[in-house]
Amino acid sequence: MDFLVVCGGTGGGLIGNTPHLDGELLIDVSEENEEIVRCLSSLPDNFYRIDLDQIRIPQTGNAIFWYLQNTEVEHEDHYPDPAARNLIKDLHKQQYGFHSFMYGYHQQPTLAAAIIRHPNSVFLLDAAIARMYGNAGGIGGVKAGVDIWIVSSTAGATGEGIHRFVAERFISFFEGTRDFYRIHFLRLGNKTYESCDTAKNSLNAFVGVALDNAFHASVQEKFRTKTDSLRRTLDFNYFELPDVGSGYRAKPIRKKMVAKACNAIMMRKFRKDFTAISSNMAVVSRVGFWGGDFTSSEKYSEMMHFLKKEFSGLQNAQIKELDEGAPEPFFDLKVLSSDSIYSFTPQRIIDVKWKFPAITKESEDLESLESDVRNVMNSFGLFFNDDVFWYKNIEPKNRPALVIVTNASEDNRNQKPNMFGSHPSLGAGNSRYRTIRQAIIVKGWAERRLGLNTNDKMLADAGLLHEVYDLSNKILDTQKAFFKSKETKAQEISEWINDLFVKAVEASLWIAELRKSNNVLEKGLKLVESLLKRIDESYSAGDVSYYEDDLLELMPASLNKRFEEPGSPTWFDLLVEAVEQEAGKDNDPFREAVIRGVNGLTDKGLRRLLHAGKDVPLNALKAELCDDLGCYLPELEEKEISVWWQGSKTPPIGNSISYRIFPDIEKQLRIKMGKGADGIAFAFTDIESTGLNIYSIEAAKLAGEYEDAYAFLISEFVPHMRDALKEWKFSSMEPTGRYHVMMKINLDEPMDRAFLSYIGLNEEEIEKLGYYCKLI
Repeated sequence: MDFLVVCGGTGGGLIGNTPHLDGELLIDVSEENEEIVRCLSSLPDNFYRIDLDQIRIPQTGNAIFWYLQNTEVEHEDHYPDPAARNLIKDLHKQQYGFHSFMYGYHQQPTLAAAIIRHPNSVFLLDAAIARMYGNAGGIGGVKAGVDIWIVSSTAGATGEGIHRFVAERFISFFEGTRDFYRIHFLRLGNKTYESCDTAKNSLNAFVGVALDNAFHASVQEKFRTKTDSLRRTLDFNYFELPDVGSGYRAKPIRKKMVAKACNAIMMRKFRKDFTAISSNMAVVSRVGFWGGDFTSSEKYSEMMHFLKKEFSGLQNAQIKELDEGAPEPFFDLKVLSSDSIYSFTPQRIIDVKWKFPAITKESEDLESLESDVRNVMNSFGLFFNDDVFWYKNIEPKNRPALVIVTNASEDNRNQKPNMFGSHPSLGAGNSRYRTIRQAIIVKGWAERRLGLNTNDKMLADAGLLHEVYDLSNKILDTQKAFFKSKETKAQEISEWINDLFVKAVEASLWIAELRKSNNVLEKGLKLVESLLKRIDESYSAGDVSYYEDDLLELMPASLNKRFEEPGSPTWFDLLVEAVEQEAGKDNDPFREAVIRGVNGLTDKGLRRLLHAGKDVPLNALKAELCDDLGCYLPELEEKEISVWWQGSKTPPIGNSISYRIFPDIEKQLRIKMGKGADGIAFAFTDIESTGLNIYSIEAAKLAGEYEDAYAFLISEFVPHMRDALKEWKFSSMEPTGRYHVMMKINLDEPMDRAFLSYIGLNEEEIEKLGYYCKLI
């Protein structure tokens, strides 16, 4: 079970665009939230949002006043921590910047931290967690565990001010369940916002990392006291993205980049590897991607090219299978060789007084042919206690089954139900396209084995029916012989009867398969015809661009592919439903269903993503994938180079992983690509996880002791904090260094005094921080 919590606007692009989630929670001010929701075609399932500026507190400043009124700051018995009292009093006196915050908290985490702790906020947050968990099926315990992904940046206000408190509420909630859970913080760094206010961002990041450090240590200690501590883990993943500037044009690009980076980190396929290096630790990641610029029209046209070709050739599917040398389906008739069940000796022929029915090939139509075979089959009832329906009452273990060999291996067989059992239908739960296609193939083989033409008329001298009639005539002629004794007749008939029995059984089975295939195709081909009609209409209307096979860049899904859990509609089902639902619709459900079938990349599509021509050798492409860690997006004017935390070229890393992650690609191309190179693994996963993108991701546990990891993470921000601490005068009318420090501190959250000393702050600087922030 996976839950996503987006704290602030940084991860807004993830909402509704992240695969395999069981619940999503968005927390920010109303204007930011509404902007994110407006960009969605529909709200995701199990989605919740909390508008921090709409919780009966029109202005964020009122949250500070609420603290002042409800904590009696002058009395230690009510609020014993002097740092918190200092912070509340000075915030109350500070008028600069206290106004409506519907557009954000202006990089002041203190305000976001205050409002998230308001009782109304806590109530909404706890309710959202409980409902999200319950609606995802979590009541009663989740055996596979719960992964909670909390996305925030170190530069802003909302995310920096609330992400740890949100985690606390999740921990509090899961303490009352039987689940084990993993909390993952995805922390976007300041280099991503370098063109914005660097000084403010750096102060936010300093306080944020220092508080992360203390919080991480505190939670680890709490988990260690539990007898089942391995069932609860918490980790911080710090990463950067290239700075794409500031302003309204940069914002959507940054959101898109953040969404891609977080999706790469969150992929289930690599969860085990990430857990191995990150469990209860701080890690750094470096993410790059080659983003596709495939338009909706390109996707639609390429998929329509595939569908038109596929459906147009469906009628000849059985011929294609035969031409490709597919193994012939056959009935496993070994059970008919059992002497104890099927014994046709001369003496038994005499004892049961077997009389062969007179069958005359009066007509070549299927009904008459089937009637003659049935009469032959019924005649054998004398050998089975005079039961003419003996073949319907045979025990399952003795029933012949149709075997369809799906490849050259005899071990890889699909036994298809025959006349003794049920036949695949076009009903819900079955793959309708697979059923239709298999029915066509089985029909083709049935006609060939029986000796029928495509109109189900008997051919002159070939097939099982011809052999049944030939053997029947020999037996009839023997029975009619006037001068032969019954012993002689029985002896002669015994030479043919076993062969006739087997061929009659097989012919009856093939006829039954042919009947059932015809029934399936009567409905199924109408569905295909309706789809072909809709496809031809699109071509006639000029909605589709024409493509040659060697120019295709996108790989289609199987028409049998299910996009959700087992039992959900296949791509073919979605296409059929879209055609049926189109009447009266303002949107184009058929177009959406067609585009849904994009499943991966061809060689040409891969080269397009990598900006490589058709003449570039594959080895050169692999080398570029291994060497180049950048971000390519159509919106970017040029490639942006990915960096480690705070632009470090060589962070002090311990255990690490490195992947290049692809959507599905053509089978032969995938084989040629291999498993990777230079210690970098190539991994292929479903397009729902990657989209039309290739991801590069490197993640590493920071080397050294616990404090060394956080010392590295905070090192770039220490000079900015020292500069702010030098300007310690107080002014209620203009911002000073003291004001900026005060507006970064989160109420009720401590810092580690020893850690502050470890990173180089002197005692005076530590005491200044301790004036507003509790030190432990």
